[in-house]
Amino acid sequence: MKNKVLVSIISDQTLPVVQMIKEFPGIQEHIFLSSEKVKDKEQWIIKSTKINPEKVRSILINPYDPQEVTIKLNDNRNVFEEYEDVILNITGGTKLTTLAAYDFFKDLGATIYYVTGYKDVYWKLFPNKGQRKLSLKTKVSLEEYLIAYGFPIDKKSQPKFDFETAKSVFNYFIKNGIKNNSKPLDILRNSRKKKNLNIDTLKKEEQDILIKFNKDLPIKIINNENNIPKKLIKYLSGEWFEELLYYKIKEDLTLSDDEIGLGVILKNIDKNVVSNEFDVIFTYNNKLFIIEAKTSVFIQTDNKKRSLLKDFIYKSEALKNKFGLFANSFIITLDSKEEINNANLERADLYRIKLLTIEDLYQNNKLVDFRTIIQ
Repeated sequence: MKNKVLVSIISDQTLPVVQMIKEFPGIQEHIFLSSEKVKDKEQWIIKSTKINPEKVRSILINPYDPQEVTIKLNDNRNVFEEYEDVILNITGGTKLTTLAAYDFFKDLGATIYYVTGYKDVYWKLFPNKGQRKLSLKTKVSLEEYLIAYGFPIDKKSQPKFDFETAKSVFNYFIKNGIKNNSKPLDILRNSRKKKNLNIDTLKKEEQDILIKFNKDLPIKIINNENNIPKKLIKYLSGEWFEELLYYKIKEDLTLSDDEIGLGVILKNIDKNVVSNEFDVIFTYNNKLFIIEAKTSVFIQTDNKKRSLLKDFIYKSEALKNKFGLFANSFIITLDSKEEINNANLERADLYRIKLLTIEDLYQNNKLVDFRTIIQ
């Protein structure tokens, strides 16, 4: 008789399947109960967990017909009875599927588990003996999580500067006000298409603005040839803020390189097209966190200040929905809470997007500890 088989109900929520496959590494065969709608997700799970495809068997079910589910399971009873230890992960699927599967495998004497998605807890639902409330011993890496939802990492950026540089730029803008530096920042942003910016090509007024900005900044941006390198233009146009959050989150939550990414670009497994770029994205306690970093959610057009926050909220919501029930989305800005209108605050709350303003980020003259924010 063979040793162990793990049976998983496949649904849109692929993370619990990946978690339990990692939790039980000594499995001889994996059996997926899938409907036509979610059959493609089997390959995502196989790629995420790197299990041998030859050790995977798929049983196609109708998730809305419990009688048919039971018939299909009975048709394969001889397969399950080959194993002395049958494990069922009942997380996911329709209620009708889970009820039919629970009854069948309980009669078979299987061990049945359910992943809660709360604080790494999973429960042994059957048999009713021994320890029943358990904790996941394994972690899902950022790449494993993303692949489980069909989005392998296409590109991952490296910070341009160190944490101390990002903090020094932040402290400069906190002291002097980012809006008070809008003129030099606008000049830099308008030149972003160029490889480098030679300030000699600018108007005298713009040269003077950038020379003063260079003198005041904690980092020097104008070199001996009067050029501002493209790298520094991009950095001061907002990348410094992304890097600051990357370093701070990584430090506060003690994340490894496998758990956090900066400037991550994803591609879709099925369509093989490039998806969105994520400023900062990480996994913590087997949950996904997506950070949209905006030095400001406002733009100035025709001498009028216009908020783009509504667009950012809708974008964040659309992205979050691609990554299952355990995905969390944050928009972090240096704008003040009093600048944000109530409609956008309520909109963010409605879509479960956590909006952090400068008051949330900078408390008691220091950057907040993200352990108090990330739950």
